Amino acid sequence: MKISGTHRYARRLEAGEPSLACFIAIPDTLTAEAIAHAGFDIVVVDLQHGGASLYELPDFVRAIELHGAAAFVRVPWTAPQDIMRAADAGVAGIIIPMIETAEQAEIAAHAARYPPRGNRSFGPMRAERRTTDAANGIVHVFPMIETQGALAAVDEIAATEGVDGFFVGPVDLGLSMGVRAEEAFHHTDVVAALDVSIAAAHKHGKLVGTVSSSTEHARELIERGVDWVGIGGDKGFVREGAQAALKPWLPR
Repeated sequence: MKISGTHRYARRLEAGEPSLACFIAIPDTLTAEAIAHAGFDIVVVDLQHGGASLYELPDFVRAIELHGAAAFVRVPWTAPQDIMRAADAGVAGIIIPMIETAEQAEIAAHAARYPPRGNRSFGPMRAERRTTDAANGIVHVFPMIETQGALAAVDEIAATEGVDGFFVGPVDLGLSMGVRAEEAFHHTDVVAALDVSIAAAHKHGKLVGTVSSSTEHARELIERGVDWVGIGGDKGFVREGAQAALKPWLPR
């Protein structure tokens, strides 16, 4: 699968290599720029659980693209108007939470693209005016697989026109199965669900993204067939950096 763009995600996809992602929750574009500059292939602006808003998203996209990373966004919900606004901001990927049916996935995919591939309304927000065909080629749509309902419909969602892959949310998926959040990443039922999602996606030529709990876990996920994986978030990196700086000064 291809995507238009000069960012590292497009190059890695073309080479058949996995990509590494970071989630942004701090509502500050300087933080997003620093994360992109560090070398991540994908930087995901989290509008579902983070502090930024759709109004600020174009500024985040510019800051992320400045250093060669692909700007992704996780929208707050399945609302088509939010998906259209995210596409107007020029993102390379849109993650849509709480999708449970192929019909919902189709609505989301259509909102991200212009006719004939969708029903996105024409109203470019960015100064660069791409053709509608070009705009359709710069964005990937990733419904989330994070409930048992989504898992039951995973093959139908994967087969949906305009869906480019899945983003598997292990914690919410585990919670929907009765698995404690702190156990979800490595619970056998959640791992099995991830394998089912990977098989369904690859069967239809689609991609799979997810998040990891450690470097070793990220490597394991890539070996299982994941195409891109989150290896941390901005809040965690700030906290870990601060703790490392303070460690020599703290009482032993």
